[in-house]
Amino acid sequence: MSNFDSSDETQAARLLRSLPDAVLVVAADGRLMAANPSAESLIGTIPSELRRLGAMPGFAPNDRRKLLDAHGERCPAAVNWRRAGMRYRATLRPMPTGGEMLLMLCPAPTLADEADGGTDLAGLRGELDRLQAMDEVKSGVIARVAQEIRAPLASIKSFAKILWMNGDRLEPARRQAFLQIVNSETDRLTRLIEDVLDIARMEAGTMLWRVEQVDLADVVEQSLAANRSAAQQKGVTLTLDPTPLPRLPVRGDRDKLLQAVSHLIVNGIKFTPEGGRVTISGSLEAAQVQLKVQDTGIGLSPAEQQRVFEPYYQVAREADGDGPQDGVGLGLSIVRQIATHASGRVRVESEPNAGSTFFLSFPAAV
Repeated sequence: MSNFDSSDETQAARLLRSLPDAVLVVAADGRLMAANPSAESLIGTIPSELRRLGAMPGFAPNDRRKLLDAHGERCPAAVNWRRAGMRYRATLRPMPTGGEMLLMLCPAPTLADEADGGTDLAGLRGELDRLQAMDEVKSGVIARVAQEIRAPLASIKSFAKILWMNGDRLEPARRQAFLQIVNSETDRLTRLIEDVLDIARMEAGTMLWRVEQVDLADVVEQSLAANRSAAQQKGVTLTLDPTPLPRLPVRGDRDKLLQAVSHLIVNGIKFTPEGGRVTISGSLEAAQVQLKVQDTGIGLSPAEQQRVFEPYYQVAREADGDGPQDGVGLGLSIVRQIATHASGRVRVESEPNAGSTFFLSFPAAV
């Protein structure tokens, strides 16, 4: 983020690099700490004396006062911002952790005077409301992703510091356990970042796909092997039916298909309580390959089934009923993108407290 000192860049700011919208990070004291490339392109180089929310050009006096009041109280606000004759919607949102806030700048339609005639003011106001709602969703997503990144980073830093300062005095078994935690949290952080980047690439049409003939049965076996330990730790049984699966030839990107199958299995494990079961089955009928992942978990309501494949959507409860699951709600959306690219589809059948069954279908490869 070349407009700002790298020393001021937070973990949240690093994540903002990949976002298409203009986003700035505002510190608790009002400093503009960082800007993503879209914001840099829109705003240009800001002189050091103007790198404060109260001095940033483009705001009318009343709007600037509203922003500063909202910043002081750490509450959301939305005002107008102008740049080169264009009007933008500036939305200020607090982050759930730390004192930083996010300032998002999105293009907004200009409302003509009613005297102009022929202008659909109600429609334009509706569009403004829609854009503001999108801003709120994006701000929430950014905050949630940043929060999810903080947890593994804090854990990695804590255990790395212990190993650095006391490594020679730790018992070998304890040192090995700490290293395993660091490795596990690093993997968790990598998966999160890869999911965020993957969904952005898929939706933008820039994802690279290596299409070939793949035996989906082999993909399932590999995914089961990778996730069996996590299932055992939670007390969930993974079952393959039949064993072994028949040959399931499809055309697609093997790595992406492995990612899709793993997301479905992980989803089943996450939402199934201890003592439950996740069963994976596959079949080849009428030139169609179908994979089924069935769990005995908490299930989904009809409303949740309508939204469960949306990016960043999360079911608002855990298998044990204590609250929302970890993560940012990208897994099933990625499954849908991968299935669609391979001319397939994914759907779900479920009832609350009666488990869920996800169906992944593809044309059989000739």
